[in-house]
Amino acid sequence: MQTKYYSPSINILRDANSHLDYIPTRNGEKAFQKIVSAFEENGRKSFNIIGAYGTGKSAFILALEKVLNKKADYFINPLDGFIDSFEPVFIVGSYSSFKEEFCDTLGIKTNENIFEKLKSVTEKKKKARIGQLIVVDEFGKFLEYAAKESPEEELYFIQQLAEFVNTPDLPILFITTLHQPFEDYALTLSKTQKNEWDKVKGRLTEVSFNEPVEQLLFLASERISAKRYPCHIPIRKQKQLFDAIKKADVFPMRDYFSFEFAQKLFPLDILSASVATVAFQRYGQNERSLFSLLESEDYLGINDFKNGKEYYNVACIYDYLKYNFHSLLNSRYNQDSAHWKSIDEALQRAETIFEKDFVDAAKLIKTIGLISVLGRQGQKVTKSFLTTYASVALNITDATPLIDLLESKQIIRFREYSQRYVLFKGTDFDINLELELAEGQVTKDFSIITQLKQHFNFPIIPAKRIYFDKGTPRYFIYEISESPIQKMPEEQIDGYINLIFTDYLDFEKSLNGTKNNEKPILYGWFYDVNAIKDSLVEIEKIKIVKGKCLDDTIALAELDTYLNDTTDRLNDLFLESFYGEDADVKWFYNGEQITFKNNRDLNSTLLEICNEIYFQTPVLRNELMNRERLSGAISAAKKNLIERLIQSVEIENLAFEENRFPPDKTIYLALLKETGIHQQNSNNVWELGKPTEKSFLPIWNASETFLDDCISAPRKLSEFIEILKSKPFKLKHGFIEFWIPVFLIAKQKQFAFYEQDTFIPALTKDTLEVAMKQPQKYFISTFQLDETRLNIFNRYRYFLNQIEENAPNSDSFIQTIKPFLVFYNRLLPYAQQTKNLSKEALRLKEAISLATNPEKVFFEDIPRALGFTINDLKQDEKLEEFSISLQNATREISAAFPNLVNRIEKSIGKTIREEKVDFPENKLLLQQRFKNLRNEKIDPKLRILAQRINTPLDGRQAWISSAASA
Repeated sequence: MQTKYYSPSINILRDANSHLDYIPTRNGEKAFQKIVSAFEENGRKSFNIIGAYGTGKSAFILALEKVLNKKADYFINPLDGFIDSFEPVFIVGSYSSFKEEFCDTLGIKTNENIFEKLKSVTEKKKKARIGQLIVVDEFGKFLEYAAKESPEEELYFIQQLAEFVNTPDLPILFITTLHQPFEDYALTLSKTQKNEWDKVKGRLTEVSFNEPVEQLLFLASERISAKRYPCHIPIRKQKQLFDAIKKADVFPMRDYFSFEFAQKLFPLDILSASVATVAFQRYGQNERSLFSLLESEDYLGINDFKNGKEYYNVACIYDYLKYNFHSLLNSRYNQDSAHWKSIDEALQRAETIFEKDFVDAAKLIKTIGLISVLGRQGQKVTKSFLTTYASVALNITDATPLIDLLESKQIIRFREYSQRYVLFKGTDFDINLELELAEGQVTKDFSIITQLKQHFNFPIIPAKRIYFDKGTPRYFIYEISESPIQKMPEEQIDGYINLIFTDYLDFEKSLNGTKNNEKPILYGWFYDVNAIKDSLVEIEKIKIVKGKCLDDTIALAELDTYLNDTTDRLNDLFLESFYGEDADVKWFYNGEQITFKNNRDLNSTLLEICNEIYFQTPVLRNELMNRERLSGAISAAKKNLIERLIQSVEIENLAFEENRFPPDKTIYLALLKETGIHQQNSNNVWELGKPTEKSFLPIWNASETFLDDCISAPRKLSEFIEILKSKPFKLKHGFIEFWIPVFLIAKQKQFAFYEQDTFIPALTKDTLEVAMKQPQKYFISTFQLDETRLNIFNRYRYFLNQIEENAPNSDSFIQTIKPFLVFYNRLLPYAQQTKNLSKEALRLKEAISLATNPEKVFFEDIPRALGFTINDLKQDEKLEEFSISLQNATREISAAFPNLVNRIEKSIGKTIREEKVDFPENKLLLQQRFKNLRNEKIDPKLRILAQRINTPLDGRQAWISSAASA
């Protein structure tokens, strides 16, 4: 895009009414449709366009305004309803207060109610079928000011403005443009301020505006076509050049490679044009740099090539870049600076060698060097390509002698393994000869498996379709072996691609052996490994040669490059062996041989394997929790959700605010609301129950089965986790961390929860958090009493004057055990410690004091303390005897201290009169007896006794206890 007269940049204020020769691109169309679609649906109307410098954001804003106001048809405009036009308000950013600039532009005083005033104006315009378009270009300058000067006030205003604009039925659009992500302007802020910054960012819908490099090439073709440059190069020559570029595979892009498109680029050839656009995206400012080349009269620019007789070739692009981007290209911050310096060095060396042909030699060096930096991987820059390109594009009649001389002087070097010429610094070490000699030193008898593990980068393969279908990510890894493996994947791995390397595999036997395997393993037998062996031999040769030139850095660098290229080629060769009818691999799974046309076919098979092995995995499309490891933010959201389930389960939507969507609410909606687990019962009370979503029924049923299995004996929580992590579920651990607490809360009245031997009376978020981190320490025991135990349990309840239960739950057990614990805790220290009781009472007291497991206490410890077994209590008469014994023992324990007081009182009576004397007479007699004692003349210990006897306490038990404890 551009204005009528070229300018390197667009200012939306200056150029608002200027002619705009805009060229629509796919990126621009997508951005436009995203904005107007959201507006049309009465949804979000605040947008933040983010794109690098020079990508055309400002021009897009002007084009958008013209389309909305029906002044141009760059894009298809669906807004043909209740709004006829939009009144634009353009603001260009500056290092100042956005609030003040906004109010000043709209004529609103900052001390007024800004949004009431804006609402009033907007509603008046709406009646006239006019909308309001507010655009802030260079918004980052306002954000820089806000971050340094007044983050709270400025951010709050931006938040208020975005929320106001998003008000339904208000015909208003608010658009900002930035060069970098919103959060990058907040790097110097405190953590609290950064959180606020993120909150404001969420109010504006992000629109990415980074043009792909192919779009730059498209823009170049459109603009050059419009200029109608003459072309006098014969079609035969043009096709010859295009075919050479195609054969050499040097075009660095995926799209727009056609002869017709190449003709639209003249005087650029399609290679120089693509190299230029890649360079402008990497070193320049995208479209701005591109149109500087196409439109300006810059030195070494394209406008010097208007005669139509020659190409603006790759060497010309090199000269233009060196002249206009010299500082950047040589900067240490440029990732390619070493490449650019090597081109400079090669040119300097060539200048000392060539006299009359230096200009042509330099063109070849620039071409080789530049396409090496900016061309595509795998390019074949052969002598054939160079001579053709030199003849047609560089105007070098015969480049062969120049290439040969450059090669003999080691300025360039042809790499046989990658079939390309590269710039070379030169060395006395004969690399090619040494590689030939190393051939005889490499053993051909080696383990392919061992070598492959060293040199092949085995990627993790995601089963993409299953993730889309069920929301659970599934990952397969390569496992190489000499025979088919038989093992189940663990942890994050969901399956294996087992590559078998052996010359002795009985394929039919192995094929049949995988029938009904029930393991997620795809087998592949490499029956032809010659090409792979050759690459591995070549790698070993390079290692040998490297050991001979340790002091030659240039030779080492070249060999390292060769080694890397050979390793990359090995990886490519390895993966290419998988596909097609002529593949070097025979694939098989579940007793059937399979062929793959491409990677998509392979991934489809991984989908089938996952569906077959993990067929009961529920559908949960929530990447926040359906993953192996939860982030810190989602772990915090989990705690919040569990706390709400414990405290607010009976409230619809767990009492979440209706218009806010924090992570815990998002997870609640996906896991509990949409699945029907959080449901309303017949009494209109919300509770957790069996899901209505069919895919969740198997996991719910399996969880209930686990509880049923806990009836016969307690089971570890870790066993529950292991069930969910195994087939047919193989849930990710993040999902399990949510599922188990939710299920336990739903069923908490049906089981007892223990930390080792200690009963946990109530589930809390902290208890569940610790339990999920140390599941091997926690046990579950489900309540289901047989007839004998139920009779015993109800005897306890009868003893406590409680109502009988037919199906006791955790509440019943707690309600029953609690009085026993209270009974023991209220005993005086003497009663807790005395041994002066019957053996039954002593054992009962001990059983209660050590109680941690209600079931064990009720059905084992207390009966045993009173001399009964569980089998004894099956008989009614024994059960009656047990009740009487329990009553007697508790009474004996309760009476322990009163009996002690009686015995002491009896001793006092005998001391005074040799007969029984009751309180308070015994107190008065003792006091009378010792009234003449002088404290200073008696033993200190007896002095305390005398004081206790003379204490003014009026209560019998209190006075006797006081005296007895002296």
